[in-house]
Amino acid sequence: MFWERPLSVLFIWRFWAGLSMSIGLFVLMRSYFQSEWPAFLTALLLPCDAGWLMCRPGIQNLLMGWTLWTHPDATIARGGSVHWQLRVISPATLIVWLLLYFWLLGRARSTGQTVWVVLAGISLGLLCDAYFFFATTAALGLLLLLIFDSGHLRTYLKVGIISTITALPIVFNIWHARQAMIPEAVNRLGIAADLTDGLDLPRMAILALLIGGISAFRKRREMLPIWCFALAGLLLYNSHLLTGVDFQHAHWRAYALMPIASLMLLIVGFDVVTSIKPSWLLRTAVTTAVLVSITAGYYLRVEASVRPNASTRSDRAVSVRDTAEVIAPWSTVAGPSDYLTYAAVTRPLLPLYEAIVFHSSFIGENELSERRALNEILMGTSADAYRLIIDKHLETYPFGDAASNSEVRQEISDMYVETYDEILRDFPTAMDNYNVRYLAIPVDDAPPAIIASHCELMKSSDVWSIYEINLPERTERTRSEGVDK
Repeated sequence: MFWERPLSVLFIWRFWAGLSMSIGLFVLMRSYFQSEWPAFLTALLLPCDAGWLMCRPGIQNLLMGWTLWTHPDATIARGGSVHWQLRVISPATLIVWLLLYFWLLGRARSTGQTVWVVLAGISLGLLCDAYFFFATTAALGLLLLLIFDSGHLRTYLKVGIISTITALPIVFNIWHARQAMIPEAVNRLGIAADLTDGLDLPRMAILALLIGGISAFRKRREMLPIWCFALAGLLLYNSHLLTGVDFQHAHWRAYALMPIASLMLLIVGFDVVTSIKPSWLLRTAVTTAVLVSITAGYYLRVEASVRPNASTRSDRAVSVRDTAEVIAPWSTVAGPSDYLTYAAVTRPLLPLYEAIVFHSSFIGENELSERRALNEILMGTSADAYRLIIDKHLETYPFGDAASNSEVRQEISDMYVETYDEILRDFPTAMDNYNVRYLAIPVDDAPPAIIASHCELMKSSDVWSIYEINLPERTERTRSEGVDK
């Protein structure tokens, strides 16, 4: 199972994320200190720090670790995930490019040499291809540097020009891909959706900006690039107040503002520690505290991995190793999303309705509603229960007009239920349109009455059962097509 293609790719991504993140942090922090000690501790701490993206470096590990140690039944925050910097693909495998940009920009700023200016400009331009939220924040941060660090105006202008030239082909490709997307999918994915949320000023980020700003403007001018980047992240996070449009603005907070604000706090903190003489005793205490926090971070990592797996390990094992093996490759399968997610890890199949279908850029709302209704019908969901599912989804869905307009939510709900009724009225045609061949359901459940007499049990385990669906209409149509040929 480990060497199945998707799992091995995921392992490689996470390995690259941890390695590149640590190297990037070490190189960047080393450029701020003569000693390797702060860079080494930072490179060890942040990749396993639960508070990195909350602007609570080192502290959150200890708080959460103590809570779980003293209350073993406590729930781990946010669905069991505590280290969101390891979220694949972003920011785990991409943040190294942002750290590289900061290092190159720092070299260009300090030396003014053409080679570093060119490399800094190229790295900024390539951020457009790496991660939208890094690129936009870095671009605005560079504009802020023209104001707050005007002594290096020419360097920043050259970097900006080179980055623009580098980014133009990338931006054109993004624009071209955007034109190919179905407008309904754009709205569903939350790209440029209306937003009316108010001003949000995260307290820890504001504190980091104040502390980092005082340090940067008083003695550490070389810290201005990351200070301006963090300020740009705060401005973009609240940009909807001016534009009225949301570009999933929470990503600017979580993956741009907070991690760099945390980095500023660590730089200032290490400055304080290294300035106290003699500092060996304080350094020993800080090193010990960091090592304790790292230990707590690994403890949280184990807990975050084991707790979800305690409920899903058997599901995953059954889906991947047992029941999914009877599914013919590239067949359409209906069933619960948790089964389809695990089965698709090692088996090439086409989910009738699952997250990858919902997030498709090329599936319109009508097709999506048909897929979802048909999937629920095949799982035995009644019309009333289906409306409750849709209403709950729309109430918690953050994007589009449905996020703030109850009338729009009601219209969408009615449309989905109407589609459900239409699917029931012409069920064989819907099955044929989407070529649904298999149904996955919990082993204690039975196929719904509408297909019960046409289902053949292919394989069953202590968790899941897989049925092949053979409707008479489909069989006759297949025979007639064969005669025609």
